[in-house]
Amino acid sequence: MVLNFNKALRVFEGVRDLYSQKIDFDLSVVVGDNSCNKSERTLLESLGQYPGIKLMFFEKNLGYIKAHNIMSENFDADYYVTYNPDILIKDSNVLSELINYMENNKDVGVVAPKQINDDGKIAMTIRGWPNLILQFARRTFLRELPILKQLVARDEMRYLDYSKVQEVPWLQASFNCVRGSLWKEVGGHDERYFLFMSDPEICWQSWKKGLKVIYYPKVTVYADGIRVSAGGIKTFFKSWVLRQHLKDSWEFFKKHLFEKKPF
Repeated sequence: MVLNFNKALRVFEGVRDLYSQKIDFDLSVVVGDNSCNKSERTLLESLGQYPGIKLMFFEKNLGYIKAHNIMSENFDADYYVTYNPDILIKDSNVLSELINYMENNKDVGVVAPKQINDDGKIAMTIRGWPNLILQFARRTFLRELPILKQLVARDEMRYLDYSKVQEVPWLQASFNCVRGSLWKEVGGHDERYFLFMSDPEICWQSWKKGLKVIYYPKVTVYADGIRVSAGGIKTFFKSWVLRQHLKDSWEFFKKHLFEKKPF
């Protein structure tokens, strides 16, 4: 599943990559569109040339969470792969490697590959569990204070070796694969969120149900490296996206306030 928001050209390239994957299993591709833009829709409609693809154009921006839940309806899949519209899957073995890993490791609920940005840098797609204080601090001068600087670095998992297959708290949903039984048991993404926090939430539920979350860098996908949630405290007052990030983070904080971290 890929949900577009004003990146139709990149989505077109990503879908082309999907249909070039070397796989020995059935693949259902769903492309949704939250752009509500005529030119975006026109380009995405040309994807109808690919066999079996399903295109869904929403009349308004439903948000990341609700749109993905609608896109996943009527699909009784063994695995649900979601990825952002900027992702390119140049390696033709990405899907087969991830699915084979899941097939051979039944105790894994979520797996994601290495991600490289267009500038050649490794995307830090692994995170510690969301912390409201640190999320605020990293957007201000406070992140440079000695103690907070260390905490922010740890929260951003800067100490990890991104070349190793490893268990992690949670993985960004820019590209991940969720076991179908887990997806269906938790009802897909939690719709108390609108745009963010669906990724730590699904990983929290995975760990809670005894299923591991695995970073798997033996295969790689590529992203443009543009983060919609980027920006400091000054940007916060001008950006609806940053305010939504805080709102969704608050919902996550409230939901898990009295729960023990599962990993």
